Order: sequence, then C-alpha cells, then structure tokens
Amino acid sequence: MVRRGGLGRGLAVLVLWPALAAAQSNFWLTDTGGSFGDPGNWSLGVPMPDPTPTFNLHSPGYHVYLDHTYTTTALNVRDDSVSLNLGGFRYDLLLFDQSVLVGRDAGDSGYLALSGGVLSGYAGTLGRDAGSSGTVVVAAGPSGRICGI
Repeated sequence: MVRRGGLGRGLAVLVLWPALAAAQSNFWLTDTGGSFGDPGNWSLGVPMPDPTPTFNLHSPGYHVYLDHTYTTTALNVRDDSVSLNLGGFRYDLLLFDQSVLVGRDAGDSGYLALSGGVLSGYAGTLGRDAGSSGTVVVAAGPSGRICGI
C-alpha cells in the first residue's frame, strides 16, 4: 500500500537566497593603516555586510586591525599590500563564488597577510585576470587561520 501525504507530511522547504553580488566597492582610504571599524577609513563608511571592502591604494604596505567580529559579502585586495590583524576575532565572508579576491585586473599585484584570528569564507581567487598576481600569507601557529577557502 502506498501512502500519499498532504502538504503537512514530508514537507520539504527550499530557501533560495538572492545572489550576493559585490556590486559596489567600499575603498580603504589611508595608507597609514588603522582600524577596520573606523568609518573615516572607508569611502562609504564601515562595510557591514555591503559594500565590499576593497584595498587598492597601490601601497607598499600598511596594517589594518579588527576591533570585533565582522561579516561582509567579500574582501578584495586589488593592487595593494595589506597586513590584516584579526585581533583574535572572526571575519566571515558571505559570497559563495569569490569570498576573497587578491589581485584582480591586469597589472594588479595584491598581497594580503593575515594574523590573529579566523577568516572564514567559501572560495578565493589569487590573480584573477591575466597579468595580475595575488599572494596570501597566513601567520604560522594559532595566530591566523583561514576556514573554508
């Protein structure tokens, strides 16, 4: 005997999330470094979760630190050299196909150094377009971790 249930039995729920598109960039403004959470360091204020935080100052290097846990759509380091100290916190990235992008366009040379916490996302790209390059360095030991990327 085959039983067929109504909507109340064996109901499966499918949730479709809208695409998390990184449509707009929020640019870091100061090559002297500083707090990720300072709205004055960003072109559009602190990114939470959009627009996408983007480092593109063509700088030889500076330090940015987190002052608490953050969640953004993605993280882009285009033509820049950023040392990101997570301050013992977690930084979660939501975009499924490109959570972290280091080195995007031809001529970009992106560098991201991570320490002091957990960066969690789904996928990463180093040197996306021909003629670009990307490097990610994670501090040894328990001071820096990447999860899921």
